[in-house]
Amino acid sequence: MAEAADNCATGHMLQLDGLRAFAALSVVLFHYLGAKHPFNQILPWGALGVELFFVLSGFLITGILLRCKAQVETGEATLGRELSVFYLRRSLRIFPIYYLTLLLVWLADIGSIRETIAWHATYTSNVYFQFKGAPEGPLAHLWSLSVEEQFYLVWPWAILLVPRKHLEALLVGAIALAPISRMFFWYISDRATWGGSMPTSCLETLGIGALLAFYRDPRSVDERKRERLAQLGFWIGLPGLLLLQIIGYALRNGERGLSAALSSPHAMLSALLFVWVVDRCSRDASGLFGKKVLRNSAITFLGKISYALYLFHNFVPSAWKQFHQWSGHHIDLSGTPKVLAHIAISILLASLSWFLFERPISRLKRYFEYERVPQHRV
Repeated sequence: MAEAADNCATGHMLQLDGLRAFAALSVVLFHYLGAKHPFNQILPWGALGVELFFVLSGFLITGILLRCKAQVETGEATLGRELSVFYLRRSLRIFPIYYLTLLLVWLADIGSIRETIAWHATYTSNVYFQFKGAPEGPLAHLWSLSVEEQFYLVWPWAILLVPRKHLEALLVGAIALAPISRMFFWYISDRATWGGSMPTSCLETLGIGALLAFYRDPRSVDERKRERLAQLGFWIGLPGLLLLQIIGYALRNGERGLSAALSSPHAMLSALLFVWVVDRCSRDASGLFGKKVLRNSAITFLGKISYALYLFHNFVPSAWKQFHQWSGHHIDLSGTPKVLAHIAISILLASLSWFLFERPISRLKRYFEYERVPQHRV
């Protein structure tokens, strides 16, 4: 998914790039191995990867917006300017490679792209999947990118316009809305889908990341509440997720994984777990895991290219087949070698995209800088 932010309220943190890499690889492996693979039967890696992305997005985007809010509150910037800068920077980061990818996929006629292009081009893939059928096939992963874009459209207005004294209530209310939304959309879509593809249905993960950013913000910092939130993640989120997975396996809830009945508690528990993970990793990366893994140069590079990696990966198997048909040559790969080949191709394409396309465009963001505020060390 898109690199969630240019900086958060505490500055850029390489270890969060590392977390983003693991989130992307979880989704990639889920799609390449298939839902029935033993690796994906242990834990729902695809869902966990997306949920970690959402917690990171909520945390980082809200951190930026709270910093912008401080500038508006002190009169050092106007609301209009901060909104304009936010949307311009997000557009430069997200839109160019997304629409180029859609164009190439349309030209290659992959999946149902030519019948559904209007939905994907308007970032309403999630609406299509919610009411037309559950996400499947090479276009399935686009639903989550639509959720993030819809979040970006609405969230800045909420954070910047709601008085600071009411923000905590807003964030807690958003988190509480998610399970209600999920069951509502599951019901009105004739129970054909799990109800989790709408933006309001993802607010426990997006919202809990935002709540962590609020507790970490210099103007509303509350160490006691931050610590309590993080501890809930460790003592409830982790064991709860493991217990839920055991229950789901015992009940054998369908071939597509978690049923609608289990999706709400799963999302809430993973939100709690990942808010603890994000809090710990963003506060301290001095340990062995932080230094050797999360801040490892190869891992952080994967995090840097994770948007393109996520965007491209589900098209690679289809493109691989079409290449064989067009060229008349066939490379006979199956099982693990095939999965590794697809991963290597995805990483190669994402790397080329970063160096040749995304990074040059992202450099234009220097013309749209946020007003600087003193950094808060945590």
